[in-house]
Amino acid sequence: AGGYTPARSEAPFSVSGSDFGQTPSRDAFGINDSESEFGAGLPAAAAKRLAKQRREALAAQLGALPAPTNEYTIVMPDLEPEPAEDYTGEGLYPEGHVEDALDAQDREDAQAAAARAADLAKRSTALQRELPRPMIVNRDEMLAPAAGADAAALDASPHARAADQMVREEMVGMLEADAASYPVPGAPEATGRKRKPLKPLAPEAAAAAAALVEAEAQAMRGGEPPPAGASLGAACAAAAAELAYVPSLQRYAPLSSVTRQEAVQAPQQQLQLLKNFMARDAKRAGKAEKKLEVLLGGYKKRASALSKDLERRHDSILEKRVELECFRVLQHREALAGPQREEQLAAMLASQEAREDELQSRYAELLRTRETLLQQTRARAAQS
Repeated sequence: AGGYTPARSEAPFSVSGSDFGQTPSRDAFGINDSESEFGAGLPAAAAKRLAKQRREALAAQLGALPAPTNEYTIVMPDLEPEPAEDYTGEGLYPEGHVEDALDAQDREDAQAAAARAADLAKRSTALQRELPRPMIVNRDEMLAPAAGADAAALDASPHARAADQMVREEMVGMLEADAASYPVPGAPEATGRKRKPLKPLAPEAAAAAAALVEAEAQAMRGGEPPPAGASLGAACAAAAAELAYVPSLQRYAPLSSVTRQEAVQAPQQQLQLLKNFMARDAKRAGKAEKKLEVLLGGYKKRASALSKDLERRHDSILEKRVELECFRVLQHREALAGPQREEQLAAMLASQEAREDELQSRYAELLRTRETLLQQTRARAAQS
């Protein structure tokens, strides 16, 4: 047939009419084994037995192959240890050191931390110490001239009012610059022209200013004793009760200086602000609750199943304890009633044995009477 390797005979491996590319006469592993080649025309049991024999023969041939050995030998040349040298250069690593990814990440982190520290040192003290800042910088209110006792104290010195005004202007400028560059979270977006950041002071000038402020603070602390905490709390409460945000004026103002209608608008504005905060927090809480429900849903189901199983086991333990107590009571009662029952049973046994003896005697007597009667009957029958 076309496509076959020639063979000397057609039996037992040469099969005509098969697919192209087969080599029946040299197929030692049975690669081209098929129903048309082997087992054709045989009964099903014989064909199955022949296939099993061929599989066992193939498995035996494969099992005779040598097992693979995975042995490796690494040969490295002997290197002489390099003399230790003290590194005195600049930088993190000596010259010629190859920086890997972890070293590069550490270096970048160190540089970023140094840059953040340098940038934080240029900011105001309020930003450095994370002190609270006003959400809205009210220039008019902060630059308004002092009144009351503060005004009398400033008028006592010819240069005090001018110095106070300069300090106020500098304070307002710093607050506006900080609010523009580093806005307070939740503060409304500033409208109008954006304030440019302040020019950084030279380190010497900043140090001198800090020394002057510290000296002034020391002088104030040395002149008068610091107020007590109770007095400070009372003053803060009085100031908070007197000042309020007036929506019509768009600023904080003393309640005594506004009209009655404007004074009523202040708590209404505060109430509306609190409602807005509550709605925002409720929305956030709803989202967080949904996330937690997704995250902890499986744990809740598992905890519920374990809780039910624990309750079931607890009830089972209580039930077994009740049964154990019942059996203990029964054991105690049985221990008390056992001797009495033994005596009763012994008496019953003795009575039964006596009755059995009496019945046996009666039975023996009846047997003797029966034998006597039978003998008399036989004797009379013989006489007659």
